Amino acid sequence: MSGYFRFEDFGLLNKLDTINDLSQFFDNTNNMYKEQYNQMVQQIEKIEDEEERAWYFERYEDDLTLYGDSLPRIIKYGILGNLFSHLEYSFFELAQELKTRRNIQESVGHNFDKYLDFLKRNLVEGTIPEEIEEFLDGFRLVRNRIIHSNGYVNRESSSTQHIQVMGIIESNTLLELTPKDQILVLDEYIIKGIEMASDLVKRIHYLIYE
Repeated sequence: MSGYFRFEDFGLLNKLDTINDLSQFFDNTNNMYKEQYNQMVQQIEKIEDEEERAWYFERYEDDLTLYGDSLPRIIKYGILGNLFSHLEYSFFELAQELKTRRNIQESVGHNFDKYLDFLKRNLVEGTIPEEIEEFLDGFRLVRNRIIHSNGYVNRESSSTQHIQVMGIIESNTLLELTPKDQILVLDEYIIKGIEMASDLVKRIHYLIYE
């Protein structure tokens, strides 16, 4: 990495700005909903009479579900989808930059997997560690399930995609399935995805312009 700021680093800053914006939006909105939910629960729990307390929990069940489940899930689904789309386009731009800088004749391809393969073939071996590639593959599968079926998974399906998604969920402690078979994304999964995207974009950029 150079000790001074270079013109080509403006492209990196633009890529990282979007990731940072997503990170900040996630933190702000997620914390806001958590605070709202916790305040409501704390107020109800102050009621000493057990029956009255139960009545208030039932009375505000919809609001508690909204702030404790629905809105956080919508935010996390949205962040996950937008982060993957941004990462895909960043890979496309990085592949094009590498192609131009090194005068590579082959095509960079036309989707996430092709961009990733192009970068792996034409950069130093090990640029994208195996564990990161595995996380990316799972991230893509989860994102696709969210986009195409709002995160619902059919446990009984024998389709390859459903089997793969179930494997990802069962092997990752940061993902769960709700009783209704909808993917539950824990906060840490989003945070890990954001950190991975930022680190990977920087790593590839500096290898291209070293």
